[in-house]
Amino acid sequence: MHKEIDIKKWEDYKTSSKVLHIKSFKQLDTSWDSMIDLINKALHTGSDTYVDVNKNYKEDKYVYQNDVASVLRTIGYVQFISQMPISISEIHNSIKEIDTAFGSTVERTSVQFFCNLLATEYVSEVHSDPWDAVVLQIKGTTIWDMYTEDKNDIIESITLEEGDLLLVPTGAVHRVTSNSSRATLNFPIHTEKRK
Repeated sequence: MHKEIDIKKWEDYKTSSKVLHIKSFKQLDTSWDSMIDLINKALHTGSDTYVDVNKNYKEDKYVYQNDVASVLRTIGYVQFISQMPISISEIHNSIKEIDTAFGSTVERTSVQFFCNLLATEYVSEVHSDPWDAVVLQIKGTTIWDMYTEDKNDIIESITLEEGDLLLVPTGAVHRVTSNSSRATLNFPIHTEKRK
């Protein structure tokens, strides 16, 4: 079972530049092993994903070897995969349910995937994104601090736990913090105008 997305409430929040946090949206019975397998498959040498990631990240910590999971276990960092195949059915179904709620029939071929296998702290820059976004917490916890437009003050702090959903409007200023093992999906909201 999962909770419904209240589209009217989201539209109201979006107009006010507020995020909509839906606690316990859906419990996902996914294991860390399945997350590791997904990373390894997505980053297999020669795949489009592998090329894209290495093109985007030149730093040493983003250079992958044969077994990506062992590298992640060793250095423990948040990984951004720009073209991750949606290959775990439970996660894939959850994404389709979210898209359906927004009236979208577009078949997604990729999502953003943030995975930190070790409990090392990661803190993003304070920033905003030019799209409405869905954040689905799969494993662990992630803290989202929402800021004023001038980036000086925190106006809200939200802890996403497993199964939580966060809808973030375009331009909402935020910082993401992780200090535990976690896996999170992030993707733009697709909507279609109904006739």
